[in-house]
Amino acid sequence: LPNTTFSQNNGVILITRVGARVIGYAAGAILLVLRLFPKVGGLLGVMPVGALTATTLHMVIPAAAPGPDGGATG
Repeated sequence: LPNTTFSQNNGVILITRVGARVIGYAAGAILLVLRLFPKVGGLLGVMPVGALTATTLHMVIPAAAPGPDGGATG
């Protein structure tokens, strides 16, 4: 496995306080179901744009501008 990380992952872990691989596997399974069954994926199409924007910003901002909990020390 590669020894690299992506800031998106760090932001999600900072927000949720969950870093278990099993959660990543579950998320992958959900994405696979959404891809294989378009009607299930269509449920995301009815989500209000404001809710999707707020969720996206909630994950991106901590990764883009880490504070005392997420910044590099040293």
